[in-house]
Amino acid sequence: MDELARTRWWSLVGGLVLAVAGFFPLNNSDGYGHLAQGRNIVELGHVPSTDPFSLWKPTPATWHNYEWGFDLAIYAAYESVGPTGIVLLKCLVLFGLGVLLVRFGARLAPAHGAGAGAAPWLTAALVTLAIPAARFRLTERPHVLGLAFAAVLLLGLHALATDRTRRPWHVVGGLVALHVLWVNCHGSHLLGLMLTGAHAAALVRHPRLLLRVGVLLALQVAASGISPFGYGILTDAIEHVVNPEYRGIISEWEAWSPDDPGWYPIALFLQTGLLLASMRTLFRTSAATRAALFASVLLAIMAVRSVRFIGEYIVLTCPMLAAGLAPRFEGLAFRWRVAAEGAALAAALGLSVVVPPDVKWGAGESEYALPAASGDFLAERFPEARLFASIADAWYLMWKLPRAKFLIDGRAPFYGPAHVRAVTASFGDPAAMRAMVDRFGVDTVVLEFTSPKIQTALGTVRSWDDWRLVYVEDWYAAWVRTTAGERAGIDGLSALPPTYEFERIVDPNTPVGDVWRDLRALGTAPNGEGYRSWVKASSNSGRCSAEAHSRGFVRPPTIRNARGQRALAWFRRASERLSGLPMVEIPRAMAALDACELDEARNALAAARRDLEGADRRETLLLEQEIAVRAGETERAQAFLRAARAEPGVDADPSLSAWLPAIAADLEGGVRCP
Repeated sequence: MDELARTRWWSLVGGLVLAVAGFFPLNNSDGYGHLAQGRNIVELGHVPSTDPFSLWKPTPATWHNYEWGFDLAIYAAYESVGPTGIVLLKCLVLFGLGVLLVRFGARLAPAHGAGAGAAPWLTAALVTLAIPAARFRLTERPHVLGLAFAAVLLLGLHALATDRTRRPWHVVGGLVALHVLWVNCHGSHLLGLMLTGAHAAALVRHPRLLLRVGVLLALQVAASGISPFGYGILTDAIEHVVNPEYRGIISEWEAWSPDDPGWYPIALFLQTGLLLASMRTLFRTSAATRAALFASVLLAIMAVRSVRFIGEYIVLTCPMLAAGLAPRFEGLAFRWRVAAEGAALAAALGLSVVVPPDVKWGAGESEYALPAASGDFLAERFPEARLFASIADAWYLMWKLPRAKFLIDGRAPFYGPAHVRAVTASFGDPAAMRAMVDRFGVDTVVLEFTSPKIQTALGTVRSWDDWRLVYVEDWYAAWVRTTAGERAGIDGLSALPPTYEFERIVDPNTPVGDVWRDLRALGTAPNGEGYRSWVKASSNSGRCSAEAHSRGFVRPPTIRNARGQRALAWFRRASERLSGLPMVEIPRAMAALDACELDEARNALAAARRDLEGADRRETLLLEQEIAVRAGETERAQAFLRAARAEPGVDADPSLSAWLPAIAADLEGGVRCP
């Protein structure tokens, strides 16, 4: 196989693996925000110059939608080919990105020199291994176009930095046209200017090559004003980069922190290690490879500075790493290269399903873990809501409620750091939150009640007497002001809680008829199936009463009536929708224990423990002893009881003082499953 054939083969491989990496359903809240903005452009018939979405100011404020081109394109695609079509178009862009990266790696390697044959394969392999770290950037957002545009620019800059280019000024013209498109699709066009600047810095000792890149940079700056907002897009982008306040209000703009996935710093460390191993070869090979090295260092600095650039760094530097490392793999046989690529692909795809964006493979649209049912309810019953939600949730609800107004949403630069910081801080300050909603005339609140970060805000809204709970789904709940709800004819819910706390449902003072009336009011929306199943399970489970609490939750396995079996069946359905949620998995384990389904009880506890830490694991630890008793593992349970009773302060803990004697009584009574 000659050099050209090898490059084509591995280009195809690189394109296919990136296309597969992006093959997952539309599920990103930002993507829905862009759809909403594209719909607004179509409805208006022009790109708006003032904000149509917020209630932040009494009169419409100036707004530069620097992603308007992408917004218009994605909405047009959604209307014409649907969500599956959008996913496939994204995969097509990613396929092109993979092809470009492999070709770039092949061109960076010295022609007919050491490593020339290995560079295309190694680029494809590195791109494959980059998938887990970059997949969170492969959603239906303009960042995907930014990645593709950056790859085209890097290829073009490489052409300008070599003597082999026959028509350099044609390349300059094409890259300027690309920049105009980039400016009107995504704010990462500023990255394009920086990559060109990095190449110019690397070519200072080569005046003829520097002239080409310098002219390109000047034309790019000039072209940055070709937009509906003139140079406003460019100045906005610069202000966001140089103003440190922005990095403190949007998590993905900040550097990595322990709250972010641990895979990110591992990927950064590995990629940077490979970059260091490649530096010597890249620096010594040619002016063009030195320029590519400068661009790689720039991307590394950006990734360390901001989580959002980790994907760009990991993906776009693969060709540089391949060119620097290729001489060491030149003698590797073709069959071993294929085997290595296959192993890399298997590892990458397997790891991808357990790292962000935590979406399974497939096409179409998935509204899982989004406020879809709440949005549909409000769109039907309260379409002109003045809505308070988190940044991400408001992004999504902009799509569901086209006539609503929002206190804050994902357009953080439009609102400015002060307003974003004040609204975000109010989630943790009851007095500030109340003042915020009253000041801006907010009449609707939507919260992700399962999120630990929202618990203070959840308690705050639940304490307001002049507001009413109107909807609950699997992850979210919605409230409206009582006066606004009455005008809209919304009755509200009287029995169901906006949590997975079962006490309210099984409280003898809560009429069963009210519970079932509220359930009927929630309808049959798919995003509420888990919550509705949990309510039905709790209603059918006697173990959740106060009497059962004092007994340590778990009864001897002697009552295996139809009601208990129904409870377990409903808990199973809830778990299918809410897998891993401790507030669902723990009662499922209890119900499984009642039915002597010990394997299911163990699986439920294992799922619950994944999201529990420290003291929160005590309940699962005690339930584990109940399982041991029923499994006949008496010595293990007795050893636990001796150790637990020896702990200081155990008698002062009401839960332990009730639960430990219950376990001891089961041991003495010979309670055991068949």
